[in-house]
Amino acid sequence: MHLTGDVMVDALLYNTGIAEQSSTVLEVLGLTKGEYYVATVHRASNTDSEEHLKSIMEAFGGG
Repeated sequence: MHLTGDVMVDALLYNTGIAEQSSTVLEVLGLTKGEYYVATVHRASNTDSEEHLKSIMEAFGGG
């Protein structure tokens, strides 16, 4: 067995550094670093069920 890495984690780490240096999205949206959540809730099993989606939103404090 050989550990070769995780392409998604590698891409996240690489692009996080670039975004921190050059992105203005926080200013454009009026956000403060560390005071917001970003979630991808696009799977049908999450969004097609009102109960599941409500649970997810409640977990983030936005029920």
